[in-house]
Amino acid sequence: MTDDQFKLHVVDALARVETKVTDLVGNGQPGRVTNLEAAVKKLQRFSWIITGAVLAVSAIIHFVFKY
Repeated sequence: MTDDQFKLHVVDALARVETKVTDLVGNGQPGRVTNLEAAVKKLQRFSWIITGAVLAVSAIIHFVFKY
């Protein structure tokens, strides 16, 4: 590999890395990381809703069979 070929390879690799980083972080629009963070927050909220529903149902069952 000559010096010029190596330089072209490095420039090409850096361009691909820049494209991937822009895709992840975003370029004026939310990137993939931002979208993933939003999806995780939705799942966490859903988890708390399911936990509350299970606790409510178990409390109702407990009171129904206790009294």
